[in-house]
Amino acid sequence: YAEEFGNTNALTTVMDHVHSMATDIAMFDRFGPNPENMFEYLKQIIMKQAQLDQSNKINGTFTRKQRFNFLEQERATRLIDRAENMMSYYSGELNKPANVLAARTMASIRNLLQSAQLGAASLLTPGDFNTQRITNAFNGLPVTKSLITSLDLIQQGIRGDETGARRAIRLGLLAEGLIGLNHKQTRFMLEVQGLEATKRIADGVLRITGLSHITQSGQWGFSMEFMGHLADVVKKDFSKLHPKLQEAFNRYGISKSDWDVIRNTKLYDAGIDDPKVAGQGITFLRPDDIRLRTDIQSAYAETLAYKVLNMINTEAISAVPTQTATGTALIQRYGKPGTFVGELVLSGAMYKQFPLTIF
Repeated sequence: YAEEFGNTNALTTVMDHVHSMATDIAMFDRFGPNPENMFEYLKQIIMKQAQLDQSNKINGTFTRKQRFNFLEQERATRLIDRAENMMSYYSGELNKPANVLAARTMASIRNLLQSAQLGAASLLTPGDFNTQRITNAFNGLPVTKSLITSLDLIQQGIRGDETGARRAIRLGLLAEGLIGLNHKQTRFMLEVQGLEATKRIADGVLRITGLSHITQSGQWGFSMEFMGHLADVVKKDFSKLHPKLQEAFNRYGISKSDWDVIRNTKLYDAGIDDPKVAGQGITFLRPDDIRLRTDIQSAYAETLAYKVLNMINTEAISAVPTQTATGTALIQRYGKPGTFVGELVLSGAMYKQFPLTIF
């Protein structure tokens, strides 16, 4: 049964199961036991509020700063349309092909084109150091530390030294190279459904040319130094933090009271698992340690851990631009796999994930 209907790669099967379970759990966590009904209910609430706002705007009791004078109902309709598109992407509806054979054939062709055309893509990765620098400055982080760490991780990978990789995984960072074939090609392309052989060719090219390793090292380096910097400033009150870091906290919903709780979390000492750095004071503030705290309510601990991890992961995508759900959903909204128009859109947008993330 497994050979005929399943995947012969055990790791891929496990990771697909984890991904599916995580998707369902997140959906239930946000929308309750009946996500579809809750989503429809929220849409109705938004439209009712829009009607009320428009009525108050006419009466002069409500104003909204906006470039164009749209009706509140029009604004709400656009927001709901975007939300519906994201929900369709998240549930997988956008990626379901209308014609499986056509979708798989075109995806396989795109895989082969990518393997032929992106062989030198790793030569473009020095630009990642500039985006890291900009992201560090934007968030009030040390500008050069993550660059040095990323270079060190790249060198370790070339030497076959797994010290940095082990540390990153212990910090709770994803080993995205294990998730499945063609993960790193989504830095430039959309999710693919091509033949297994073409997936392996494309994935092999990206690994051999070093793009996969450089991308992973860049994101690990940035995330590790982010956690390290948080550990360095745990003794500071919220008001004493760098103004840019305060702004970052506010963007991700981390309040002053949240920070007072977070900064009392026991720090992770890298020397515990790596004797080479024992006693050097190399510490990190791990989101997982926040989640495991027993001196606060478990739900609150999980919420704080999510906020911190979401901040780190989201900023890491800006530091080393890769695929985002927003960019993918935007393209797949008009690019239904297996349709004539859809395949034209998918082929035309084949290498547009990187610029969409920057945009």
